[in-house]
Amino acid sequence: MTLRPDDKPLAAYLIEGEVLPFAAILAALVDAEGSERDLSESLLKLGACSSEELAVHREQLRRRPGPGDVLDADTWYDIAPAAGAARAVRAGSEDLADLTFDDAERVATAPDHPALEATRPYEPGRHPEQPDARTVLRDLRPGSPELKAADAGRGPSASSPVRVDRERYHLGPEIGRGGMGRILSARDVDIGREVAVKILHGGEGAPEVAVRRFWTEIQATGQLEHPSIIPVHDVGRRPNGELFYVMKRLSGASLDDILEALTADDEEVRTEFDRPRLLTVLQQIAYAVAFAHAHGVIHRDIKPANIMVGRYGEAILIDWGLAKVAGASDEGDEEAPTGPAAEAAPEAFVADGSARVEMVGRYSGSVTATGTITGTPQYMSPEATEGRAGVVGPKADVYGLGAVLYEILAGKPAFEDEGFVPTVMKVRARDFLPPSRHVPKEPIPEVLEQLCLRAMAASPAERPTAKALADELGRILQGARERERRQREARARVREGRDATQRWKRLKHQLQAEESEAKRLAKAVPGHADVSEKRPLWALEDRVSELKVEAVGAFEEAEAAFLRALGEVPDDFDARAALAALYFERFVEAEHIRDREGQRYFRRLVARYDDGVWAKVLEGRSRLSVVVEPSDVEISVERYELEARVLIPRDEQRLGTGVGEARLPLGSYRLVLRRPGDQIVVRPLVVGRAEAVDVPVRYRGRDEVGEGFVLVPAGPAVLGGDPVAHGALERHTEDLDEFAIARFPVTCDEYLAFLDALAQEDPEVALRHVPRARSKEGHWWSFDEDKRRFRYPQHSPQGQAWVGTLAVNGVSYEDAQAYIRWRTELTGERLRLPREAEWEKAARGADGRFFPWGDHFDPTFCKMKSSRDEPYPEPEPVGSFPIDSSPYGVRDMAGGVRELCTARVGGGEVPVMRGGCWHDTGLFCRVAFRHLTQPDFVNSGLGFRLAKDLD
Repeated sequence: MTLRPDDKPLAAYLIEGEVLPFAAILAALVDAEGSERDLSESLLKLGACSSEELAVHREQLRRRPGPGDVLDADTWYDIAPAAGAARAVRAGSEDLADLTFDDAERVATAPDHPALEATRPYEPGRHPEQPDARTVLRDLRPGSPELKAADAGRGPSASSPVRVDRERYHLGPEIGRGGMGRILSARDVDIGREVAVKILHGGEGAPEVAVRRFWTEIQATGQLEHPSIIPVHDVGRRPNGELFYVMKRLSGASLDDILEALTADDEEVRTEFDRPRLLTVLQQIAYAVAFAHAHGVIHRDIKPANIMVGRYGEAILIDWGLAKVAGASDEGDEEAPTGPAAEAAPEAFVADGSARVEMVGRYSGSVTATGTITGTPQYMSPEATEGRAGVVGPKADVYGLGAVLYEILAGKPAFEDEGFVPTVMKVRARDFLPPSRHVPKEPIPEVLEQLCLRAMAASPAERPTAKALADELGRILQGARERERRQREARARVREGRDATQRWKRLKHQLQAEESEAKRLAKAVPGHADVSEKRPLWALEDRVSELKVEAVGAFEEAEAAFLRALGEVPDDFDARAALAALYFERFVEAEHIRDREGQRYFRRLVARYDDGVWAKVLEGRSRLSVVVEPSDVEISVERYELEARVLIPRDEQRLGTGVGEARLPLGSYRLVLRRPGDQIVVRPLVVGRAEAVDVPVRYRGRDEVGEGFVLVPAGPAVLGGDPVAHGALERHTEDLDEFAIARFPVTCDEYLAFLDALAQEDPEVALRHVPRARSKEGHWWSFDEDKRRFRYPQHSPQGQAWVGTLAVNGVSYEDAQAYIRWRTELTGERLRLPREAEWEKAARGADGRFFPWGDHFDPTFCKMKSSRDEPYPEPEPVGSFPIDSSPYGVRDMAGGVRELCTARVGGGEVPVMRGGCWHDTGLFCRVAFRHLTQPDFVNSGLGFRLAKDLD
């Protein structure tokens, strides 16, 4: 309910001192709220007291040291629902004298009752003259001029003789204020120490109930000797009659302030107060609570604001003003407990033989009256919300400890402060989420969350004791400290691994540069050179060997460090991510050199340690966009899949006409372009990981390309990079313009037509180009001078029939150029020898395969030395081995005959041999093989094929 500021002190005084019946005070409060009268006028109007009596009450109130009410802040809340009920009862002309707290709660919490809307909880410490203690005790760091303190202390009973203050304590400024008294800094001049003095409000005129509570606090805490309970040094009365006690002066911060700073993401506080530190604080407090329970004392107001955290690891439970001592007869204790509280009553206190706290003197009883709720609703147990003091046992404190643990874990209370009634209703309904639901990104160990939820169980019987809670926290902390040690060790190992990884990468780059230089130098130094010329090469080769060993060592060191980190913390995210990245680097290396076993091995390792990042990279789909000219060409795409060691195009997917798009996973593909009534054009491509691939293609028909030729569209090709092939270039990607290349090498029949044409004009010139064993002798073909025609033998030296579809061999680069000049003049085509990059692209496609059909070799796939079960190999007609076909459909590029191409060396064009031949081993069948030669060099396995430029 809403009260005028001047009415609050008077109402508190009347209720606290039990000066008037509670129902009469409520009736006057309701009358004052609904009229322009103040509380004094309403009391007189209703006849609750006479004007003389009211004057006496006001004089007693005036003599208080401060204008604020002395009623403990938390107990004021029960006025609101009761007042709401009073309105309803008055409206029904019921007798206010029979009003109980349960009646008040029942009426005031009805969903549609207007009284609920009118209730307003009292906000403690908001008077200008009485600041909230939380605003006074705000410092969170050592060294602040503001001193932390709390309403805590101990002292003798009221009946004991007390010494009148003889100026032993020199009082300083006020450092805090609570519902019962104010706290001043002071100096004990007899001992020379700084202390805190708590002085009861009201002096000699303090209400009886306030004095009783003050002595309860003094005696309860004074007899509890525990490191986490503030010690009381002295007790007495000041010359003006004010009751006081002297306690240790605290410095530090309240747990409430610390949690608030953590919520505000204060970096300094977050560094100092991590979860293990906060759990250690709570464990200390839980042991203090267990100690109090063993001595027969219940705190009844455990909350973060009542836990002080010192600068040197201290944890103090303060404000024992609401404490309940066993054996002290609370008003209302005779009431039989019901509901959840009934389960708490039989166990009461843990008996361990400890001496019980004994309240002595005329203030030996507690002061909580029936119908009064003591504590803070957000941290109050369900049974405590019933307002019957007799049913609240030690397990109510355990609930408070659980509620504090909840706030430590979740970063917020289990119940937000929504006002007294709504908060109490939520507590009773247990309307809260598990703490882990509030911090999904900060894992809470399940054992810790379950301990919190058990401590906050609805039934007190299901809650652990305070000591069991403290012991379990200790076990959890022990595990947390071991995990923290392991985490520190894991973090150190991860740092070592990352350093080693960087060193490995630097060594790889250095090794690549040194290897390139060594290869260059090896080509520049001939085998017959003097030792002095070879020494720099040997030194470089030795350095390359050393770098390889260092690189292997750095990789192993990085791998071992990350694995040791996982040995400490198996689920360490950083170590797993670093290992996955390390293995992915090795996977890429294996992919570059076409090492399928290495790819499979490292891919599995990536998957083992991947937390979902690399799987998307490895399997990530890419967007393929294709545009073809002219626009009437149909577009399809097929994926290359390995079958019987041969890459076969599978799963054709039509993309459209002229333009097409598709989402494709990583892999090697070929576009198939079709035009009605014309030839099929193939354009290989590689789709990478999660990228956009735009492919413009120009389609050329059969008439443009020419009979017997294959179109190789413009685009990139992977060249070199075969560690096995002799003379192979270093791996690189090169974009080449479109060109056409002959499907087969030049055959004997085609070459024979050339020789015969030359012989008709000049036989001597023709004889210089006849296939032969050596540069200028050993002709294999005979010449008929009468007919001026050549003919090849009917049989090879081994007796195999010689046919015109054999690839011509035994010719030189000069012979090939002479043939091209003749053929160009005859057909008008722009013919030439293939450039070696063009030849390699035509053989490998776009994916860098080692053979025209893939990466695996078998003698039966192409014509070479071991293809047949024969004692001596013999050449065979072109096209005899269908597997020896490139992605573009070019045939016989791995076997058959070695082929002459052109290469740019030193600014000039020189002949180079590519591919294997019918009497070679498989080592020379690798399409990256290359060997520079001389223009007049001939060999029994050396031939050529044609290429041409297109308009």
